[in-house]
Amino acid sequence: MATATAPNSARVNMRISSSALEVIDEAATLQGIDRTAFFIDAAVTRARKVISEERLRVTATEVEQIKRLLSDDQDPTEALRSAAQRLADLGL
Repeated sequence: MATATAPNSARVNMRISSSALEVIDEAATLQGIDRTAFFIDAAVTRARKVISEERLRVTATEVEQIKRLLSDDQDPTEALRSAAQRLADLGL
C-alpha cells in the first residue's frame, strides 16, 4: 500500500557511507534534533549561502564603477547606504 505525502513536501533519497551517517547522527543528537531535521537545516543553510554568494558576483566593469563612486567626495546616497546595510546584514 502506498503512503500519501503531504502536498507541500517532497521525498529525497540518497546513498551515504556508514561513517558519514554516524557523524551526522551524532551531530543531530548533540543538537537535539532528528537526522531529517539536521539534513534539511544543513542543506538549506548551505544552499542559501551559495545563492547569496553567486548573487554578489560583480564584473570588472562594475568593480571600476564602484571604485569610481567610492573615490568621489560626495556624501553617500540613500541607495548606497541601503546597499551597504544589506552587505553588512550578509556579514560581508
